[in-house]
Amino acid sequence: MDGCQVFIRLGGLLCLLFGSYYVGAALDDHEGNPPLRFYRTTVTMRLAFAAATVVLWASHGGGHHWLLILGLMNACSSWALSKTLGRFKPF
Repeated sequence: MDGCQVFIRLGGLLCLLFGSYYVGAALDDHEGNPPLRFYRTTVTMRLAFAAATVVLWASHGGGHHWLLILGLMNACSSWALSKTLGRFKPF
């Protein structure tokens, strides 16, 4: 798999991520709730994206080390948001 295929797969993953974010936001808006479902969805999907970047890295034979950095950044941001949501008090 060359670099172009990696970027195409990452683009597809990002489309899936953003689509799931919007579903969570729409459900919160429809119910008149604060955007907690949206934020919880971002935690889950960032972890999924981190795992997917590791799978892409491994399937390419470990050639694109930036995928591991991208995955680590998403895992760390997911953890930080998860900790923040644990302290969040709805309106």
